[in-house]
Amino acid sequence: MYTQIEIETHFEGKLKIAYLNQPETYNSLNKVLLQELKNFIVTCNEDENVRCVALSGRGKAFCSGQNLKEALSLGNVEEERVIQKMVVDYYNPLVEEIAHCRKPVVKSSVKSKMFPKDSSNWPSVIWSTSTQPIEPESTGYPLACWSP
Repeated sequence: MYTQIEIETHFEGKLKIAYLNQPETYNSLNKVLLQELKNFIVTCNEDENVRCVALSGRGKAFCSGQNLKEALSLGNVEEERVIQKMVVDYYNPLVEEIAHCRKPVVKSSVKSKMFPKDSSNWPSVIWSTSTQPIEPESTGYPLACWSP
């Protein structure tokens, strides 16, 4: 289903983690990776069992930003706004899905496959539009939750 992210499920499906898995490019964002992340967020949003969505990265970096080599290959740099096109066509749809997700979306800097419950390296909230508070017992992590 996914080629550039790996999915893990924990706590009987309440926590879904997507690991960016392009360590050779420090998980730089390309078209495929952005589309897969968008699809992952949509799937989690539709799954009533999921209470929290986490994003993390394999290798040395969570994410090094835009893959400029790919972006610049999308068109003639002199004549087209290739970076702007990448933002409009791929970044913005992902950000919209995160903003409309009913579950908290968190970024985790934990490198292990499973978050130790006694870890001081807790996930941090990226965005949440959830109107229901998430109890720490339901995910195993202390999570902040707010409605913008």
